Amino acid sequence: MVVPIKTYFIGKRHLSHRITRKPPQVTLETAAAAAVAQEVSLSVPLNDSNNIPNQSETAVITSPLLEEVVQARRATVSEEEAPKDAENIENFENVNETLKYKDKPIIVDISVCILISLIVLYGISRQVEVARRSQDHIVHKSSEQRIEVEKKCDRVDWLLRNILPEHVIEVLCQLGGSYSRNHPCVGVLFASLINFHVLYEEQYEGEKFYSRILNEFYGDIEELFLDRRFLKIEKIKTIGSTFMAASGIQTDSNDQKPLECVYDLVKFAWAFQSTMRRFNEALLNFTFELRMDLNFGSVTASVIGTTKLFYDIWGDTVNVTSRMDSIDEKGHIQVSEHVAMALKDKSKFQLREEIEVKGKSRMITYFLEPN
Repeated sequence: MVVPIKTYFIGKRHLSHRITRKPPQVTLETAAAAAVAQEVSLSVPLNDSNNIPNQSETAVITSPLLEEVVQARRATVSEEEAPKDAENIENFENVNETLKYKDKPIIVDISVCILISLIVLYGISRQVEVARRSQDHIVHKSSEQRIEVEKKCDRVDWLLRNILPEHVIEVLCQLGGSYSRNHPCVGVLFASLINFHVLYEEQYEGEKFYSRILNEFYGDIEELFLDRRFLKIEKIKTIGSTFMAASGIQTDSNDQKPLECVYDLVKFAWAFQSTMRRFNEALLNFTFELRMDLNFGSVTASVIGTTKLFYDIWGDTVNVTSRMDSIDEKGHIQVSEHVAMALKDKSKFQLREEIEVKGKSRMITYFLEPN
């Protein structure tokens, strides 16, 4: 006799108020026991042990009751997980909104930092540029000052070398103090413009003209010292219209060639006369007349003064030459007797009658003739 099995359907509305949490895992044994208790037919025979799956695994239940339970369970789980997903989505949206609002201050801070960095870099570059320009200005100024100092030193050196002989400057710079030397053989020359007083006028304008003419004439004479032949000849001084020069004072001793200074001075005397003739050609309505006297012997050279230095030579040789100049004749080169004897093999001389020389009684002198 077949007993009819009643099937019951439970709606979700009857379970929703009771299923408030995740139901426990339903196993095959639990489902079978519930079905038997409610007289529900099972699709799996209970007495067939071979068809019962592993209890650790979830069995597939085809009973309508079980399907309703499973669906209710799934709906409950979905309802529990949905708020969590919604909450996650809401949190994510909040985070996005927060990040959006937080990005703005970060961007502003970065822009301010960049602006401040640019300002600082500009300030540093400006300071570097100012320092570089200042350094260049200082270097330029120092260079200009150095060049100006060098020019002044050159001018001072030029003036000093035109006031004192070069060999005297070297001694004064190295040793300091005073300078005084004795020279055994020195040639001395005096050259005088004997008619210059005719040109000179003792008036203000005349004195200016006198100084200009005399300076031009002796300027031409001093150019002779640039000639290599006359490098050993030194201008000593000018006394009015008289020019004084000496040869052989650049060394302390000239015993090897004692007469070389005299040979050089004779050549210089001839060049002096040639220069005067060229100068007379440039003058208008006037001709200078020249007399020259030459002697050699021992002299003393010294620098006089401590602030305004003056180089000069003294001795009997200088005195005799000066006195010979006072009694000489125009257009001649007068020499003493021992000069004529020393140069008789190289030059020609014309004997002059004995003359009265102050302090020397009577002297025999000669006129130097051109070769």
